[in-house]
Amino acid sequence: MSVIKKASILRVKTELGKCTKYVELYNWIISPIDETNLVFTVDMASPVDFEKYRFDVGFDNYNEWPVTIDFLDLKTGEKGLKSSYPSSKKHGQFFHPKPCICHPSCRNAYGSYTNLHNEWDMAGWKENPKTGSLKSLEAIFLAIYYRINNSEIYGGRMK
Repeated sequence: MSVIKKASILRVKTELGKCTKYVELYNWIISPIDETNLVFTVDMASPVDFEKYRFDVGFDNYNEWPVTIDFLDLKTGEKGLKSSYPSSKKHGQFFHPKPCICHPSCRNAYGSYTNLHNEWDMAGWKENPKTGSLKSLEAIFLAIYYRINNSEIYGGRMK
């Protein structure tokens, strides 16, 4: 079952409204929503090494399906480059060397996208026990920021 486009837009606008305090506190930049293509970008910087990151968030069929998150090259806007992604100090963590965010809250980690997790069902992503509390844009963005803010986890930019 697909979600009506207007419903996805309304849901995302509501959830982004809950991110306002973090935009101010952590200096995130969230672009206006592209309502035609159902995408927006988020800019964050790591307080550990001051690296800047930009990722786009695709939200067609949200929240029936999880969002897509693709880190972008800051100069060219190209998707899918390892050098655009943060890395984790521990193998198999949130920032996967595929590269993608390896978590049920990110559609990119599913088998139909990267063949990482063929066992996950996008339609039931919130019921997947591995999703934990990452069931909203606020929680997902905070998880990304926490990982680039924690020197014990964050390994700098992927190489």
